[in-house]
Amino acid sequence: MRLTFAALCAFVLVAAPVVASDDTVLVRVVGGVGYTMGPDQPYNAITGQQLLEDGYFAVTRARAQGMLVLPDSSQVGLGANTTIQVSAFQRASSGDGSVIALTRDGSAVRFDVKHPKGAHASYTFVTPSTNIAVRGTSGLVYTGGGRDIVVCLDCSAHTLVVKTTDGKTYELTTGQMLTVTSHGASRASTSPAALRMFAASGLTTEPGAPMPVAAASPGILPKASPSQRNMGIPPPTSTNGISMPK
Repeated sequence: MRLTFAALCAFVLVAAPVVASDDTVLVRVVGGVGYTMGPDQPYNAITGQQLLEDGYFAVTRARAQGMLVLPDSSQVGLGANTTIQVSAFQRASSGDGSVIALTRDGSAVRFDVKHPKGAHASYTFVTPSTNIAVRGTSGLVYTGGGRDIVVCLDCSAHTLVVKTTDGKTYELTTGQMLTVTSHGASRASTSPAALRMFAASGLTTEPGAPMPVAAASPGILPKASPSQRNMGIPPPTSTNGISMPK
């Protein structure tokens, strides 16, 4: 059967993939970066970029770094040996955002939460002992060794609020850090030792740094192109049988 040119154009317009506006993209910066579709699911290495569905886990290996790029242009840098679970991006009158949980001991992230076009972005970072509410600010989070560390790199009033599992709430301002252990929480000026720990994981620690990961450059950011999901291509299956790190 032959199609006229007009009919062929119509078919192409119907069949062409449409880029979703609420996609969360995992970007490999350097080293072993991948994802799993759930706890104890096979690890899928990526070489460039990968859409993350609701509840997927992003994983970096030793000496590796990655980035999450959110639909509102917010960025989350993943240090080495980090695993996070990412919820679907939600748009709401109270603020657009997502819930990001650090699920692996030793995980470290830097967040640069934007608020484009005057809107307030609203994110929650979750560790075993804290819920960290973030609006339009930059900071660092680490969990491991029986402690959580939250650092405010650039915060205005009420933009970084930490609630601990014992029900206490702490607001951080620029240059402050909160350390949470089983013995309680302590707020202090950010120490050089804490910043060195994050830097050793591959994250930038300067307020206003152009990228959250030291090895990243703007050229690696996702372009407006059809996604695997929109083209109907299933996520790759594991080729090495490696399960998600505990």
